[in-house]
Amino acid sequence: MIAPKPAKTDLLQGCLQASRLGLMDQARDLAHRLIAAAPAAEAPRILDARIRLIWIEFQDGHHATARSVAHTAIAEAAALEDVPRESIARSHYARLLAEDLETSRAADEALTALRLARVSGDALALSIALVVPAIICSRVGLYEAAVELADQAVLESQRSGDTEAIAHSISNYGSLHADYLYRFAIATPEQRREYLDIAITQSRRATQYARGLEDSEMQRLPGYNLVEFLLLAGEKDEAEAVMRETDAAPGRPSRRSEVQRGHVLANLMLARDDRQAAIAALRESLERCVNYPFLELAVFAARNLVDVLAETRDFEAAYEAHRRFDELYCLHVNEDDSRHMQTSILHDRIAEMRLLIAAEEGRASRLLESNAKLAEAAERLARETLEDALTGVGNRRQLDLTLTELAARRGGYAIAILDADHFKQVNDRYSHTTGDAVLRGIAQVVRDALVRSGGGGDSVARLGGEEFAVILANRSDVLAAAVCEDLREAVQRHNWSGVAPGLAVTISIGIASSDEAEDAAGCLALADRRLYEAKRAGRNCIVWAGCAPLAHQHAAQHTGLVPSEAKPGLASPH
Repeated sequence: MIAPKPAKTDLLQGCLQASRLGLMDQARDLAHRLIAAAPAAEAPRILDARIRLIWIEFQDGHHATARSVAHTAIAEAAALEDVPRESIARSHYARLLAEDLETSRAADEALTALRLARVSGDALALSIALVVPAIICSRVGLYEAAVELADQAVLESQRSGDTEAIAHSISNYGSLHADYLYRFAIATPEQRREYLDIAITQSRRATQYARGLEDSEMQRLPGYNLVEFLLLAGEKDEAEAVMRETDAAPGRPSRRSEVQRGHVLANLMLARDDRQAAIAALRESLERCVNYPFLELAVFAARNLVDVLAETRDFEAAYEAHRRFDELYCLHVNEDDSRHMQTSILHDRIAEMRLLIAAEEGRASRLLESNAKLAEAAERLARETLEDALTGVGNRRQLDLTLTELAARRGGYAIAILDADHFKQVNDRYSHTTGDAVLRGIAQVVRDALVRSGGGGDSVARLGGEEFAVILANRSDVLAAAVCEDLREAVQRHNWSGVAPGLAVTISIGIASSDEAEDAAGCLALADRRLYEAKRAGRNCIVWAGCAPLAHQHAAQHTGLVPSEAKPGLASPH
């Protein structure tokens, strides 16, 4: 059957279609045409063609050519920093090395491909990269590792959605269970049946996927495997039916498929109890497997040949066949390869753990960064919620919170409410911008004075307009009055010319102690009343429980608590 000749733009699809039908010469020609004709901008398509060409040459038994193409594909992918395609090309190269019995090199290359696939996170690359180390693990006797890797390959292929990859990974998963039956005689009958059932079920699934994809080559791989597994299960009639169905797949079998078919056909002849035909078929299959090369099947063919020759009592021929089997088996598997693969897997697990740790550290770092941003936002929100936007001191909400905390501690405190004298005249004479600057200046002067007073629990908040409240924690009436007198003098002495030439600012203060009222609200109200007493007494003075306004006026001549006249820069009383 000949596939239709594709248009130039469909060269890659034509190559894929022809290779799936087993038309390897046509597929090869299309791949080369694409590589030669595609512009540099289509580098990924060129890489895809090279990667498919590796598989085409492998299926046709041209391993040296396939390895050369793989080297080129790996180099091009690395130059393009195309990690997924480099991983796939390396996986194909590892498979070639494994088939050529360079198992240790194959293991190293396969695990390199796997690490690249993990770094890329590409599901298709991961599914392909997991298959080869699974095959190598099975070959060297690391059965549990093989099944684990094969299972991961199925999951990744399903995640990729690539039907060809799904069929291949499922077929591989099934055949690994059958491999266990060939390689290990220690399994119980129940275990053997369980493994065989898995092999049969998964081979059927893979065949169905391949048929849906119209991939005859992929259909033949699990199809001929299924024939072999059904024979192991004693299902000869069904095996015969599957053989006919697989032989009827469209297209022409590749050399690899023909080698596999010859191996299965010999097993069918054994099941038919046709000893002489089976011996001839096994000998032919053995030579074809060696020449292809397909050493894994060659080992199985040699072992079957030994058994059937012994059954026919041709012991001399059986001895020669056994010698050949032993030679092939030693080529196929050795303990050094097994130890190397065990070490490689251990290193891969360590590398994988490092990747996971790095990913977790990255996630933790991002989480910490996110938390820091959230904390910063929360702090900013708290400031906006509890801080006066104009002056930077606390607002009324902050004042209420402070008073609540003081009440909970049952500690004594004093509240001073201060007000900028003649503030309306500042706004009217200068500007509201100047007024804002005055309020910011008062807030800063008050904060500095509180720091000088040494009261660690003292705080200031803006009540609104030109009014501020000062909380003096753990202060007696006399000490609170002394601190407030310092505040009043600091504001009066401050150089306000930087805000406006000729500007002078004073404040009036009313003070109340917590033991003078039932609660914070009562204390605030009392301090507010005393503030207005200070205003009525002439401003630029303080009023507290220890003195009356008139007494302040009398004392002001000596202490400065009550002004004797209006201050410069302020036009007139409120």
